[in-house]
Amino acid sequence: MLDALLQAARPLLAAAFTLWGSPVTWLEIVAFVLAVAMVLANLRVKVIGWPLAIASSLLYALLFADS
Repeated sequence: MLDALLQAARPLLAAAFTLWGSPVTWLEIVAFVLAVAMVLANLRVKVIGWPLAIASSLLYALLFADS
């Protein structure tokens, strides 16, 4: 099942650019943006912070599973 999920996410796992010699994937960029949005929502005590945290964490888990 994990292999199928990684295969489906393959376009997001492509390198968007290279930073200090390391490739940065589209999935990593999306996860980072969601994490920043979660922090901002939590600072304002907005309930949307929870789903953003879950989505960001799942995307990072997928990124680490690919590594």
